[in-house]
Amino acid sequence: MAVDHAKHGKPLGPIDMAKEDIQNAVEHGILMPPPPNASLPRRLFHQAKELFKFYWSGLKMIFSNRKHANLILSRAREAGRPLTRWETRFIATSHADTVKLIPFVLVLLILEEALPFFVLYAPFLLPSTCLLVSQRLRIAEQGAKKRLEYVRANYEILRPLADASSSPDSAGWKAICSTLSLSKIGPQALLKRRVSTHLSSVKADDALLIFEAGGNPAGIAANLSEEELRQVLVERGFITSNVPTAQMAKEVEWWFNQLHDPSMDRIPLVAQAALRTSRSGLSS
Repeated sequence: MAVDHAKHGKPLGPIDMAKEDIQNAVEHGILMPPPPNASLPRRLFHQAKELFKFYWSGLKMIFSNRKHANLILSRAREAGRPLTRWETRFIATSHADTVKLIPFVLVLLILEEALPFFVLYAPFLLPSTCLLVSQRLRIAEQGAKKRLEYVRANYEILRPLADASSSPDSAGWKAICSTLSLSKIGPQALLKRRVSTHLSSVKADDALLIFEAGGNPAGIAANLSEEELRQVLVERGFITSNVPTAQMAKEVEWWFNQLHDPSMDRIPLVAQAALRTSRSGLSS
């Protein structure tokens, strides 16, 4: 469900967005509403207290998830079995949240009032357990919009890369990085390594997805929630702005139907995925 962050056609500022995020969290039962007829100072104090409780709970969840991740790894090793896709993703998310823990705590303790700005301009600094639902949706929406604008503006750079015989130059590597939501800052060698690392992860994820679907590309979407479907597409370069769930399922199936060889180079597929979804009416 999308979150409307505009009033009378005008974009909301950070403060208004923060207020809307809090109101949305109250409506969904994530935060407790202030007492009826509370004065403004009391309402502000109540909101600050509720947010602190939410963030504190999120921080505790990071440690809980880390213990759970270690337990999953230990049991898998003892049983001599491979990790499931859910376990693999859970462990990766837990590790990423742990890395973000120290900078987030520093911001929370020193610049708590600046958190709305971090959510808007540096969401990659926030652990997944410390994001409100509306914030998570907004981050996804803004990311999809930026990638759509970038792909359309760099269409002529990406188009040759859709051919398996083409090799990216410096501009091409930057285009692929942006399409995959990776940083495009740095020399060409660093960009290439960044893409290679990401696509190695995608390759491993592809293997798990097709295995858990019994080798049937058409059955992959049935194992995924809407959010998981969207994430699968984003990680492979698809544009997901305003794409219905049924169409996302078809795009996932399309990706796997192109994988005639699991070891094939995925850069041409990433370029094809970005181009086909950026020019469709669904992503307008």
